[in-house]
Amino acid sequence: MSPSAAAIAVDSYTHPEPIERRLIVPLDVPDIATAKQVVDELGDAVHFYKIGYQLIFGGGVEFSRTLVDRGKRVFMDAKLNDIDRTMIWGIDNLITLGVSFVTLYGENGSALRAAKQRIAEREADLKIFVLTMLTSWGQDDMQYHEMEEATPLDAVMSVAEYAERNGA
Repeated sequence: MSPSAAAIAVDSYTHPEPIERRLIVPLDVPDIATAKQVVDELGDAVHFYKIGYQLIFGGGVEFSRTLVDRGKRVFMDAKLNDIDRTMIWGIDNLITLGVSFVTLYGENGSALRAAKQRIAEREADLKIFVLTMLTSWGQDDMQYHEMEEATPLDAVMSVAEYAERNGA
């Protein structure tokens, strides 16, 4: 296929869902009142919201229930990383809330496998985003994780490959 034919093929691809159903708006705001204002202002133009770590602990769990009840999808950016049993309980609660996506750390293979297994057992539609490393990591963090000789890309690839071996 020639480059121009490939470009035409890509340009002519139509995603089965409209953009307003795929666009994820981050609610990276300081409180629920501001989050509600953002959601109300966007109305039916947006159907998918991310509730970040700071908002989760400021009423975000309850607010996610409100969003789901309004027909919205929720990405809970919880950055979960715990022992298997606790992970399973957390996954159960996220499924009950109706959350669509959650973040888990990829370096915890056992907990990742437990979460995936629980989702399958419950026949839930919860999807997992695997975190490889935080964008805030610096050289000190790399040294702590014994990766001082690695580039950030090496570190990301290492965790991604490990997570993939564990079901991601």
